[in-house]
Order: sequence, then structure tokens, then C-alpha cells
Amino acid sequence: MKALNLGKQRPFFSDILVKSQEINIGVMKKSVLDRDPNELRFVYRLSRFLFYWVYKIVWRLQIRHAERVPLKGSLIIASNHKSYADPQVVGITIPRPVHFLAKEELFRFRPFGWIITQCNAHPLKRRGGDIAALRLSVAILSKNGALIIFPEGGRGKTDHFQPAKAGLGLLAQKTGAPILPMYIHNSGHIGKFKKLIVSFGKPIYANHHHSHQALADEAMSQIAKLKQELEEYL
Repeated sequence: MKALNLGKQRPFFSDILVKSQEINIGVMKKSVLDRDPNELRFVYRLSRFLFYWVYKIVWRLQIRHAERVPLKGSLIIASNHKSYADPQVVGITIPRPVHFLAKEELFRFRPFGWIITQCNAHPLKRRGGDIAALRLSVAILSKNGALIIFPEGGRGKTDHFQPAKAGLGLLAQKTGAPILPMYIHNSGHIGKFKKLIVSFGKPIYANHHHSHQALADEAMSQIAKLKQELEEYL
């Protein structure tokens, strides 16, 4: 599965959130999310098992501080983003079902669209915003699900992080979901088969911050701290 890369000129999901200050969960239709977001579908379990061992053998995957991952309740996983493989890496290292947004073009070929839907992917329009995706994200979190958000927006081109989008903070404050910082080491070197290391930070709670941007910045700061700690460890 490919990660979403919206580029500089296209609206990122976080920007959509900022434009949608009023979120009314009560008026959502049941069809937006008519199942338990924590349900472990067969295709999801199978793909997670297979991809885990692929990354473990080929990229020598290592996981640090897994005990910091909340196993219950709503959760936003905030990770750095440099590779199309990032959603897969997040999915196989989080010990619970996770959901993510993918560009809608991936769903046009129905067999593949069915497979990634079974793996908790949800279509996101890249132009003009997608309020349905916003409402879906709120619904997932309101039902104690876990959602992947890449706070930088698109994939990074260098080893330096991009500024975080304020929408991450807005989503956390509107839903009360904690943010779990996550750093993927060597994410940008998948093709070189360098060792992949995933490190988790401590959950960040929205009630300690006064603005959406401050909360998003704190998450990005914690991701940078995880990177620094890992580089010192190595």
C-alpha cells in the first residue's frame, strides 16, 4: 500500500481540518462508519502477519518502547513520513488495528481497492478538500479507534522534518484523543534495505496545550527527540 503524497500545491488533510472548525459528530450518517474500528478483519490480520515477517527478515525491523502504545481508547499515531511504505510499517508495529487515509486513485481498481479497504484504508480526495474524510476520522476516534496522521503533510525529501500542520492538533482537541509520537528510522532508504527501527514516544494529551498549532508542534518536537535519542543509541 502507498502512503499519501499530496505535494506542495495540494490541500493536506490537516488544512481541511483547520477549515472545518465545527464538527458535529451527532449528525453523521451511520454509513460513514458502520462497524467497530477495532475489528480485526481476516485480510488485515493476514497482511499484518506477512508484512511483519517480510520487514523483520529483509529490513531487520526493530521496535523500541512498544510498551508506550495505548492498547485501548482513541489514539492518533503521528509519524514522520518519507516513504510509501510508512503506513505498512505503522500498521505492523502497532499491536492494534489502525486506520489511515489514502489517495482515492488507489481505490479505482476494485480488487486492490477491496484489499486495502479490508486493511482499514479510507479514500481521501486530493483536491478541494474532503469533509467526508474529516467526519470519518472523527467517527473512528469517537469509537475508540486508532488513526494514522502524518503531521508533515507530504513525504519529506530530506533528513530534516517539515513543519507540522495545525490540523493534527485540532483533531486531537476536538476528539480528546491522545497523540502517540512515532519515529521511523531509515524510512527514506527502503530501496537500500537499511535496517528499519521504529521508536515510540509517550502519549501527548490535548488539554495541556492552548492552541492547535502548539499541540501539533509538540508532537513534531517529540518525533524529533525520538530521532535524536535513536541516533545517539546507534
